[in-house]
Amino acid sequence: MNYDIALADLIKGLNKSEKRYFKIDAGRHTIGEENNYVKLFNLFERHEDYSKVFAKTPAKNLSATKRHLYQTVLKSMRGYAEKFSGFQLINGILSDVSYLYSKGLYGQCKLLLNKAKKIAYDYERFEQLITIIYWEKIFSGADPSDKGYRSLQKLHLEEQKILRILQDINELEAIEHDILSFGRRKGFARTKEEIKRMHQFMTRPILKSSPKNRPLRVNIPYYVAYSLYFADTYQMVKSYNYRKKAVELYESKPLLVNEYFRGYMGLVHNLMVSQRKLKKFTGLLESIERLRNTPTDSIHKASAIFSTSYIAELNLYLNRGQFEKGINLVPEIERGIHKFKNQLSNEHILIFQCNVAYMYFGNEEFKTALKWLNYILQNEDKYLREDVQVFVRILSLIIHYELDNPDVVTYYERAITRLLTKKSHRLKTEKAVLNFVKRNIQKNNTKGELIAAFIKLKNELTEYFKDPIENRIREDFDVLSWINSKIEDRSFAEMIRNKSK
Repeated sequence: MNYDIALADLIKGLNKSEKRYFKIDAGRHTIGEENNYVKLFNLFERHEDYSKVFAKTPAKNLSATKRHLYQTVLKSMRGYAEKFSGFQLINGILSDVSYLYSKGLYGQCKLLLNKAKKIAYDYERFEQLITIIYWEKIFSGADPSDKGYRSLQKLHLEEQKILRILQDINELEAIEHDILSFGRRKGFARTKEEIKRMHQFMTRPILKSSPKNRPLRVNIPYYVAYSLYFADTYQMVKSYNYRKKAVELYESKPLLVNEYFRGYMGLVHNLMVSQRKLKKFTGLLESIERLRNTPTDSIHKASAIFSTSYIAELNLYLNRGQFEKGINLVPEIERGIHKFKNQLSNEHILIFQCNVAYMYFGNEEFKTALKWLNYILQNEDKYLREDVQVFVRILSLIIHYELDNPDVVTYYERAITRLLTKKSHRLKTEKAVLNFVKRNIQKNNTKGELIAAFIKLKNELTEYFKDPIENRIREDFDVLSWINSKIEDRSFAEMIRNKSK
């Protein structure tokens, strides 16, 4: 491990409370002056550039000091995390139980196991409950009396119940991940065969069972599976209702919001997507505000709130044609991407880049839009969703059309043709837009002839959009509003604003 980079990233990621906790914890083990590793910690804290840290640090035993500091910070943070995480607290108690057992202090073990079991049930940490029951069976099995036998029988039944819950969680999460994986590859179901495949995901018997009186960790993947299925099969109201149920279920149990924060944030993100698509803009703004007011105790949670809330706000401005408002957010977004570069996934960064590019396109700042699209094209992930790959290239194609760059348009047309040829299903809309640009970029059409060509394209696409599979492409790029802006000689932003009213 490169401890230089690892320490810089680790210490930079600590919040003020964590740094204070570490210094107090380290101080308990220091007599007189500071230890070398505490001095090294303070240098890392003060300097952004870790190379400057070592310029101010004595070379003697530096490698050992770096390694010791890294291990000490992690150990200290495990203690800190126990105040906020049921998982960490239970792990700590189970470590204590193991040590006390080795010393023959069985009475203390039992008291700690009772405490751990209550915490595990409160936090729905069923995996750890199996370990707790394992320890309890050791003590009950050692009791030869009828009481010990009855206790052992009760523990076996409890263990079977927990294992059934874990089996349900595993099965429902597998269904959720199947649908999610399909969506990440395809974006949405494009053909009748793909819709049929989506239906097959939902035929599992467990999805027919009632969600009543079940733990949150069972019901969340149940609700998510249905919400994803309805979203990918163009039933947005039903998808919204399931997403709303999932978020409300989490918020009815604040203890679990903090424990499973990543899952909660994913649900909030999906709910806000539904609110935007169904034009529930007031509810969306309230969701963004509530999210940003959520207290955080880690850089992980802060980064999740940043990405989720700013992606939602950008999408809101895109939907309402308020492109200047979105552009005003760009400096904040760039600062956030830099601040949370180690926490944000490539997918989140990609979404920011796509949305910002679209924002500049809508504001007719075409060269700046191309700059953001080029970030994506130059660092394109081979696992990038097919629909996003097509969106990026078609938007680039249209921008070069706007800039009257016929040679570049020819290049993009060929690239998109190759990409569409590889796809499992080529939408008629994509083909029509491609052919329109190809036919008209190099022609010296009169204004009347060009408007007639746009009208012909509009009529063609309007017919295609009667098919919900074709119509789904408008969620990425509102091509009809762009065409209408050319026909009516009005700005794209004005067309979007009028449409969103």
